[in-house]
Amino acid sequence: MRAYTERYRSTDVGTVNRVRLVIMMYEGAIAAIRAARKHLEGGNLSRKGTYVNRAGSIVAELQSVLDMEKGGEISRNLDRLYAYVIEQLTEANIENNPAKLAVAERVLSILKEGWDGIAHMPEVQTAGMPAQRARTAPPQLAAQP
Repeated sequence: MRAYTERYRSTDVGTVNRVRLVIMMYEGAIAAIRAARKHLEGGNLSRKGTYVNRAGSIVAELQSVLDMEKGGEISRNLDRLYAYVIEQLTEANIENNPAKLAVAERVLSILKEGWDGIAHMPEVQTAGMPAQRARTAPPQLAAQP
């Protein structure tokens, strides 16, 4: 997670668009899950717990910024997926279950792939969306921190 934090801090947030920030959060959560699995396999349960909690905090933050009004069904579906990931992380932590960590990582990886696709759309490739495009932005962009 330290590498993720350092990368985030070294990035001028003013030049990164919101989609990229969401992707960075997914990257941080996925990295934390991988670190948790590594520590679980190595028997360091304390460090495993630290990384599981870090991943859960990132996912909870993603969940907290969903705009249910603007995002509609997409936001509701993301909310359910985030709740599921948090549930898997919690159970993985309690049960020391690497399979549940793998499930959480897979869900987040699939979601990140979707956001990666959004990032390559012409209207979101610039640091900030032009005002006239922002009003007509696709609903996927409603889940912005």
